[in-house]
Order: sequence, then C-alpha cells, then structure tokens
Amino acid sequence: PGIDINREEAKGQRITGNPVITDYALFVSAEIKPTAKINIRPGLRFIKNSIYDAPPVVPSINTKFVLNGHLDLRLAYAYGFRSPALRELYFEFIDANHNIVGNPNLKAETSNSFNGSLNWAGTCKEGERFNIALNGFYTDFNNQIAFALADPASNQYTYFNVNKARITGGSIDAKLSGKALQASAGFSYTGYDRELYDDKEYIKLDTKKFLWAPEFNTSASYTFSKTKTTFSLYYKYTGRTPQYVTGKNAGNQSILYIAETNAYHQADLTAYTTINKHIAVTGGVKNLFDVTNVASSAASSGSIHDSGNGTAIGYGRSYFLGLNFNWNKK
Repeated sequence: PGIDINREEAKGQRITGNPVITDYALFVSAEIKPTAKINIRPGLRFIKNSIYDAPPVVPSINTKFVLNGHLDLRLAYAYGFRSPALRELYFEFIDANHNIVGNPNLKAETSNSFNGSLNWAGTCKEGERFNIALNGFYTDFNNQIAFALADPASNQYTYFNVNKARITGGSIDAKLSGKALQASAGFSYTGYDRELYDDKEYIKLDTKKFLWAPEFNTSASYTFSKTKTTFSLYYKYTGRTPQYVTGKNAGNQSILYIAETNAYHQADLTAYTTINKHIAVTGGVKNLFDVTNVASSAASSGSIHDSGNGTAIGYGRSYFLGLNFNWNKK
C-alpha cells in the first residue's frame, strides 16, 4: 500500500490567474504466484482530484507466464485517468513566433490499455546475454487531450479534447549485454485514429481508419577497461508521421484533414571516463545532425491549409562537458 500526493501551482505573466490542482491517491498492489511459472500482479488506485471527478477506482493487472527457460509471455491491462496539466488549461504564449493559448474547458482524459509481449533471452558463447522481444499494444482513449491548430488565420494553437481516439501497433526490440559492449536496436510501427474534437462534428476528408508511422532506434556503448572510458552512441530515425488536424473548408465547415511531418534523424554521442574513485568526467555532442525544425504539410486532397513552419524539434547541435564528484563514507 501507499499514498501519493501531487500538487501543481502556477503563476506568472503567461498564466491566467494563480491556478492550483491537487491529486490525492491511495494505492495498493500485490503479487500472486499460483505456480512457479505464473506471476500475477494486480493493483488498485483510489484518486481524489481537487477539480476533476476521478473514477472511484483505477485498476491494473500485469501477468507473466514462463513458457520455458528462455521464453516468457507477458500480458497487461490498465485503466488510465489523467487530469489536464495547468499549462494545458491556462498557459498563454503569444509573441512574434508563437501563438499558443490554454483551454480552461478541457475535460479529464481516461483510457483502457492492453499490452502483450513475447520475450526470449539467451546466452552467447562468450558470456554475453541476448534478449529479443515482440510487443503489441492497443489503447482506447475517451476525451484524449491533444494539441492542434485552432485558428488558421492567426496560426493560433490550443488544446482540445478528442472524444474518441485509438492507438495501436507493435514493436520488436533486441539487446546485447556483455562485459565491454552494450548494444540495442528496436523498430516500432504505430497507428493513430481520432474521431471528434470537443463534441463538435468534424468532416473527415480522408477515409483512412488508422494513420501509421514507423520509428527505428539503436544505441551502443563500449567500455575500455584499461582507461575506464565508455563511449556511447544513440541514434533514432522517426519516419514520416501523419496526423489529423482541425481546420475549415471553403464552406466554413469544421474538417479533419491529414498533415504529415517529414522524416528526420537524431543522434547523440557521449564519453565517460573515471579519473579516480571520486572523480569522473563526461562530455559529448547532442543532436549530432543539428536538426532544429522538420517541415510538415497537408496531405489530404481538399484541405485548405499548408503548414510551412513545420515542427520544432530542438535548439540545434550542442556540446557539453561535466565533472562528477562522488564521496561516500560508511
């Protein structure tokens, strides 16, 4: 059992008023092992929110079935509840380059999530461990909180409730662990579906049920034992990503059209070395490819808006150097 209390308060020039949201929660979880090869972990969470009506109980259950010495199956279900953050309700950021306003009428978001994975683990001849996992997931949202264009004329963005939204997909992940080398790679393919925004009827310009987006990531680190130095490389490829965007057609009707963000690459390179038992130095390069903005554009025929500004990804390539001091006394 346990208690969880979260309090969020904000004030400033870009916040309307001085809002406060508090979450009080009592949770309990357990572990049940009917046999040596079955593990069941149920959980319950009781929430009281200072503004929003939370469900009386939020349940979850995780299960693990050991199929043999190398293979196991994991299945899980969880009910989700999320109240809007203060920035989504009251934040205002308007200048020459931004026009973002909060939506104080947002509803709380709830969801039903299902996950499953098949995991295999083995040992190589040199003692390295190799893991590979196949994963599948499906989440059904009610009143999902989303960020979208509200007024094309002023390029104003705000937050909306999507009455019905679904996310589904799968992934494959592999990991190699050794004394000197650590490496991993993964590929995912995710589909998104949305229907209505804020109780308004929107005309879909495209009949696609799900919009799909790929993603690939890999990382590797190698440690030189003599110099006690570790070099690490992280790389991520995000494929062309479609999404539903709100807008107006020539007849001033509310529409949902598809906009796509172009594919892009990101990478980080770091080095870590130990000087002695107390001092270590770390340094490297973040956003190696210097990606700052990714173009996006309307993809559905019949849509009337084209986003030339694109999506901000980061502030560009940066370099860092750090000194770590650690001292322990028993």
